[in-house]
Amino acid sequence: MQKILNPNYFFQLLLYVELKLILIIFVFFFLLKLAFRHAQNQARDIRHKIKQILQLTNDRNSTVLEETIEKYLRSTIQKYDIEKIAFVCTL
Repeated sequence: MQKILNPNYFFQLLLYVELKLILIIFVFFFLLKLAFRHAQNQARDIRHKIKQILQLTNDRNSTVLEETIEKYLRSTIQKYDIEKIAFVCTL
């Protein structure tokens, strides 16, 4: 009982809880960063595959076609398979 009433013990316990909370927040943001990085990589891979399949170059027509395809992909984002992204969060 004496130990619990000791102010030093209370502050040590408070410091421990704060450090644990900081660690949890750090891990959460790290996982969030991994998920966003994975999503960006997936989008880049999709763009690259489309460019290869359609044999797009760097001319004006290819750029317009690429922008149109990107608009389509953004408008159909609800249909993407998010199981691959969820896998990163389970690591």
